[in-house]
Amino acid sequence: MKGLEPIPAGQCSKPGQQYKGSSGYRKIPGDTCTGGIRKDDPILKDCALAQPDNGEPSHQTHDFTSAISQHYYFPESTTMLIQLEDNTVWQSSNEGFSWVELLPDNKILSISMHAFANDRAYLVTDSRRVYYTTDSGQSWNYINTPADPNPFGIAMLDFHPTRGDWLIYTGSSDCKDSLSTKCRAVAYYTTDNGRRWNKIDEYVRQCSWARDERLKVDEKEIICESYRDKQGSQRSADYNPMQLIAGKNFYGQKTTLFDSVVGFATFSEFMIVAEVSTTADR
Repeated sequence: MKGLEPIPAGQCSKPGQQYKGSSGYRKIPGDTCTGGIRKDDPILKDCALAQPDNGEPSHQTHDFTSAISQHYYFPESTTMLIQLEDNTVWQSSNEGFSWVELLPDNKILSISMHAFANDRAYLVTDSRRVYYTTDSGQSWNYINTPADPNPFGIAMLDFHPTRGDWLIYTGSSDCKDSLSTKCRAVAYYTTDNGRRWNKIDEYVRQCSWARDERLKVDEKEIICESYRDKQGSQRSADYNPMQLIAGKNFYGQKTTLFDSVVGFATFSEFMIVAEVSTTADR
């Protein structure tokens, strides 16, 4: 059979399923032979093998349980991930031809594709468990984080450009009660892909590795947007200056770069900082 073999409707919706497809044999029209082995009967095939030939157009419809909110690709494979509005995540290993739901018993808050390692991705759940792959979705394992996910809209993971196992995780503390007076973000780092964690700082808005692909600074340096006053609830609208702090040796040797900032970003080999003006003529 040449080209795409259609999968019957309703099949290939769960991991490990099979469908009945052509055996590759066909009985010549007019042949009157009877008995023996019927080699042209449909046979069971793995759903993962049902994918189009290179260069051949194909079309396959899959009705998901909710609208698609995000989609991602592993750049060097045929595997795709999508996140739905109902917090489920689905994976296709054949460029979207068939789909399986990942971790159906978990609520997935976000998908984080590793910014510098094409075969890595992380699924952040609403608990302290984060699932990850290091082989473009062929297998998924999990790590335990030291804090609950943060409710501030802060990116929960930051990735190192040269060390695949070096991560920064920004979680939260004392935030389960919406009326908590000390709800705050807390950042941690790991150098072994989550087996052990070390605290960086709390009352932060963002912590990230100072080094970037073209910004060749100390690989152990961490930069944080950190609130000056380490008290109260981070949900509060009360004014609290946000400092920009650089910490060498995994934030062990801290230097305050700016006393009050709006934010910072890196572009190529440069870092851009937006500082709050303290005088009218600045």
